[in-house]
Amino acid sequence: MEQDQKVEDFVIKKSEFLGKGQYGVVYGCYSEKLKDQKLCAKVLQAQIEKGLIDREIKILEQLNKVDNPNLVKIYRVIKEERQIYIIMERCTGGDLKQLMDQYQIQKKQFTLEQIQDIARQIILGYKSLFDIKVIHRDIKPANILIENNGKGQIVVKLTDFGMGRMLDDITKKQVLTKVGTPAYAAPQLYLEDQYSSKCDVYSLGVILYQLAFNNRLPFTAKTIPELTQFLKDLKVKPFQCPELTQEGPQQTKKAIQSLINKMMQFSEEARPGWDDLLKSELFEAPTKAQDFDCQGEMKLLDSIFLYQQQQGQQQYFNEAKFRAACKFANQNKITKADRINHLVSLFLAKAELSFNLSQALQEQLLTQFPYFNVYHFELLQTCIIGYRYKILMNAFGFCFNCLDVICEEMRKMYDNQALKQTLQEYQNDHSEWTEQTKENISEFLNLSNKAFIHAENQIIKLMKSNTYPHNIQNFQKLMSIIENTEFKIYGRWFQFFWKQDLRKLLVYDKSKQYDIGYLKMLVLIEKFLNIDTEFPFEKYSEQDPQQIVLNENLTKQQLEVLVQNRKNV
Repeated sequence: MEQDQKVEDFVIKKSEFLGKGQYGVVYGCYSEKLKDQKLCAKVLQAQIEKGLIDREIKILEQLNKVDNPNLVKIYRVIKEERQIYIIMERCTGGDLKQLMDQYQIQKKQFTLEQIQDIARQIILGYKSLFDIKVIHRDIKPANILIENNGKGQIVVKLTDFGMGRMLDDITKKQVLTKVGTPAYAAPQLYLEDQYSSKCDVYSLGVILYQLAFNNRLPFTAKTIPELTQFLKDLKVKPFQCPELTQEGPQQTKKAIQSLINKMMQFSEEARPGWDDLLKSELFEAPTKAQDFDCQGEMKLLDSIFLYQQQQGQQQYFNEAKFRAACKFANQNKITKADRINHLVSLFLAKAELSFNLSQALQEQLLTQFPYFNVYHFELLQTCIIGYRYKILMNAFGFCFNCLDVICEEMRKMYDNQALKQTLQEYQNDHSEWTEQTKENISEFLNLSNKAFIHAENQIIKLMKSNTYPHNIQNFQKLMSIIENTEFKIYGRWFQFFWKQDLRKLLVYDKSKQYDIGYLKMLVLIEKFLNIDTEFPFEKYSEQDPQQIVLNENLTKQQLEVLVQNRKNV
């Protein structure tokens, strides 16, 4: 188990891994001087995205002076040569995204009063940002944390200021870089070069819509180009929010509907400002605290639903494009001499196999094993997704000459000079195959990163009430090491979980022998268990990428033979 770390007056509990973002890891933390405060520590690598981190630190140092119940409290920013430690308030109630997901799963609506209460708290939190001339630029449900008072009443708190900017006048449009999460990003973040704090007003409008309409987004776009078109259309056809269906005063429903329309206007000038929202009668303090259903144990159906949702519309995971990219790689004739292209084809093939297995598990557990333990499901999913994410990181390293994200085992396949020369030659290759492959690898790595973070967070929550297996802390430690790009270790953990206990839960059942989906799942598990022994990268020049993935046209009889000949399933 990793040792606790003392940093000034704080003890960072490396054994208490709480989560991971794009740039840092979050651990439990405590201080003798702040005994009554619940703390956590975000640990950043000082050399990562230096400009971005410097900007976040500048904002956090300003927020350190702010005391606002609707902003996550920043206690200390500690800068060392190699790492930066952000000591902040620890919220134990999850985030708004999780609460919205829970209500959607349970088919519950937020009441008008709850919608008003959540929006009011977000606006009050933003007031402090407004006062110190900071725009957030990434307001979304996952960046709104929840503190539960134990009586069903919640306090929401804005967090994650990594995309924030300090400006001289945040009400005035300025030339800024394009950032933010696609579903919540204002049109100006995609289509124009200038924007102000009203880009965050648009984001809040999207969240209000989700609160009012069972977590649905205000558009049907499933890809970035479709979303961009939706934003362009707002310029000629302003957004029209449908009528709210909650019980309550018609006047209040009309007011929320009208406000969403105004907040989602294309033009910043047509949107209300934060000072306007603060004065709105809609967001006056409620006469009584609102109750929220923040309880409920995660069930298998809920967990799979979240994976399907996360891989679908909200994250713009284009499954068809992923499969097409893998097919493109397999169909192109690559000479054995073209080492990098051939190697990348193998990376993609292994990523495709793991993706197919992840999908097959979800589909079959829903239909054939509805009582499968959700914790066991999350363990398997995390291993599969971790393998895919890390192998795509290595592919990215080879495609873009980034040696630091290629794992040590892969680097040893070449002597340094030969590897550098080969990678340099690859950078000068502008063929259709190479350019398309680079684009695909970048996109799928980003999407797999989001899936991996989601899987990690699910495991962290479930570990609080599960102790299996005895060495689970080692698995937790592995997940927390951002710079580790070793993919095989996730395959080995999958084997461990499978052989220890889970194999017997998915035993071959002859009553299902005519279910082609069930048979495919068993064969995919077998292939994944043996993926790095049957197709070792040490002999990559001899490997055929098409032999790694499962032939989609296999008959039931052929699948049955493969199942009967299996070694591990």
